[in-house]
Amino acid sequence: MRGSSGILILIIFTTCWDEIYCQCGETRGCSYFPANCDPSTPDCISFVWTYDTAAGKFAMTITGGPGITSYAGVAFTQQAGMQDGDLYYCTGEKLQSAAITGQVPPADASNAAAGLENITFGVQNGVASCSFTRPTSVKKTVSSGQEVTFDLTTTKYYIIFARGSFSGGALVYHGGGATQRGVSASPVNLSAFDGGGVAGVPSLVKAHGILMVLAWLLLSNLGVTIARHFKPLFPGVEPGGVKLWFQLHRFTMITVLLATISGFIIIFVQVGEFADHIMSHAVIGIIVMGLALLNPTMALFRPNPNAERRPIFNWMHYSVGSIARILSIANLFLGVEAYGSLTNWIAILGGFVGWVVLNEIVLEILSFHYLHTVLGMERNVARNEVPGSSLEVDEGKGEAVRGQTVKTVVLVIYALGLLGFFIAFLVAVLGD
Repeated sequence: MRGSSGILILIIFTTCWDEIYCQCGETRGCSYFPANCDPSTPDCISFVWTYDTAAGKFAMTITGGPGITSYAGVAFTQQAGMQDGDLYYCTGEKLQSAAITGQVPPADASNAAAGLENITFGVQNGVASCSFTRPTSVKKTVSSGQEVTFDLTTTKYYIIFARGSFSGGALVYHGGGATQRGVSASPVNLSAFDGGGVAGVPSLVKAHGILMVLAWLLLSNLGVTIARHFKPLFPGVEPGGVKLWFQLHRFTMITVLLATISGFIIIFVQVGEFADHIMSHAVIGIIVMGLALLNPTMALFRPNPNAERRPIFNWMHYSVGSIARILSIANLFLGVEAYGSLTNWIAILGGFVGWVVLNEIVLEILSFHYLHTVLGMERNVARNEVPGSSLEVDEGKGEAVRGQTVKTVVLVIYALGLLGFFIAFLVAVLGD
C-alpha cells in the first residue's frame, strides 16, 4: 500500500493539469502575459507553439479574453514596441493575420496569403482560443509600404502581447495599461522553444525610466528650488569656499545631467534606432537632452555678477532650465503611457505635479514675506560676487537670516515628498 501510495503521489505531481502546457521549454515554447498568469482564465494571454522541422511549419495556439467582443493578440517584432510586426489575433469567432505598422490600427492580411492552415477557433470555459499552423517564413507589408520577411527560424523576435475590444469587425486600441499590453523581456528564438519567460518591460527600459524619474522628478525640482529660494540663507556657510546654495544647486543639476545622458544612451541601446512608434515621447526626450546639455554649457561662460550682460545670462539660464523642466514632466506622463508598465501612474504623476505646485506657492509666499525675493534683496542685502547671482547677503558674522528655519523645514518636507514619489515609482517598476 505504501508503495502504491507513493506511485499515486508521483503520478499526481508529474501529470500536467492541461496537456497543451506540458513540456514547455522542451518540446514546445510557452509565453504568458501578465507574469505568472493562469492560462485557464480570460485575464491571461497564453501563446504556445511547436516547430515541425521536417514540414517547416509552426503550430501555434493563442488563448485569452472572453472572446466575441474582445481580442487577444500576439505579434513578432524586432523592436520592443508596436512597430513593423507580424500580428495574429484571436476573438473566439475567428483567427486573423495582420500587420502592425505603428501607432495606427493594424491592417488585416489574408490568412491564405500568410500560408496559415489548420485554423480552429472557439470559446472554451469562458476563454477564447485559436490554433493554426504558420510557415517558418511570412512576408507582410509594414510601415512605408515596405514588404518585410518574418522568418522565425533565422531571426529572434520580441513577442508582443495585446488585448482590447473587438467592435464592428475591427480592433479597438488596447490602451497603454500594464494589463493591456506587454512584451517579452528579450528577443525569442522560437525554433528553440526559449519563450518560457513571461512578458514584461525590458530591463534597459526600466533603467531608462528610473534614471529619468530620478533626474526630473526628484533632483531637478530640488536644484531649481534651492537656487530660487535659498540664495540669501545660511550666510557664512561656504563648503569648499563656495556658497552652500550654489554647491547644492550645482551638485543636483550635474547629477541631473549625468542621469539624463545615461538614460538617453540606455534607451538607444535598447531600441537601436529612433523610436518613431512613440514619436512624441522620443522627440521631447531629444529636446530635453539638448536643453540639459545647453544650460551647464552656458553656465561655463557666464559673465561676472556685475557685468552688463549678466541679466541676459540670468534670464537665458532660467528660461532654458524652466523649459527643460516643464517638457521633462510632460514626457514622464508620455513615457508611462507609452510603455504601460504602471496602470495608475498617470494619476500619481498628477499628484506629483500638485505637490510641486503647492510647495512652489508656499516658498514664493515665504520668500516675499521675508524679503528674499529679488525686489526685497535689492533693498535689503548687499551685493557680493557669488556664482549664479549678483545678489547675495552681507556675510556679517554668519548670523541666521530671518525666515531661514521655516523655509528649511518646508524644503525638507518638500524633499521627503519628492523622495516618496521616487521610491514608489522605483518599487513599482522593479516589481513589474
